[in-house]
Amino acid sequence: MPTGGGSAGKGPRSLGLRACRRWGIGWQGAFRFWALVAALSLVVWLPQAWRQKSSGVPAGSRRSSLWRSALAWQVTLFMGLQSLFFYCIVTWLPELGQSKGLAADTAGWLLFFFQFAQLPMMFVSPMLAERMDNQKVLIGSAVLLMAFGTIAFLAGQGWLLWVGALFAGIGAGMAFSLAMMLFTLRTRRPLEAAQLSAMAQSVGYLLAAAGPPLFGVLYDAARRFTAPLGMLLAVCAAMMAFGLGAARNQYVEED
Repeated sequence: MPTGGGSAGKGPRSLGLRACRRWGIGWQGAFRFWALVAALSLVVWLPQAWRQKSSGVPAGSRRSSLWRSALAWQVTLFMGLQSLFFYCIVTWLPELGQSKGLAADTAGWLLFFFQFAQLPMMFVSPMLAERMDNQKVLIGSAVLLMAFGTIAFLAGQGWLLWVGALFAGIGAGMAFSLAMMLFTLRTRRPLEAAQLSAMAQSVGYLLAAAGPPLFGVLYDAARRFTAPLGMLLAVCAAMMAFGLGAARNQYVEED
């Protein structure tokens, strides 16, 4: 978040950047450091994963059948698309705000407002979801709020951007918490919930990672946000289809 000129260069981020420059590693060196940490973690994890595989799959496991379950794929795609939407907004909202006439620091506060708006419904939505036979109303409401927020970003300036951040933030907070709840709501046993979570998050986050670069490609092609925001509306339509399917009062083992 940009700050006033009097405090510039005094935050932890600025201190970290100065330390990187002093050590001569820059941002490229920081990426290499974290790549090294990831590689070391992989070296530690792989032998454990191999031993677990060698010991056999626990009785009652249906890992392979999840990949043939339409309901499991609906949960997975809903999980991935709501993450894709969130990552695109978090990455590009400040740039969008500046293109609509906001100052750089105000555009940063717009992003903060979007993220802050998520918090209340992230706590409330799971409590509502577990009391319902199905979660179609909640998921439908979440996706509509995200779509309305996107339309406000597309069509509006000034106060409409803040309305868009509010709607999109509330919807994104609901969608994330509901995606997490679906792992247990659509399964009967803890092992199946863990397997569904692994499937949905591994595939879902790989899908979501493609969102911000694709958003940027569409923006670079026209130097306008019309096409990338249109992409987010298409994402919302797909979320509605997969989310309503995932919200059915059914279990993956019955699918």
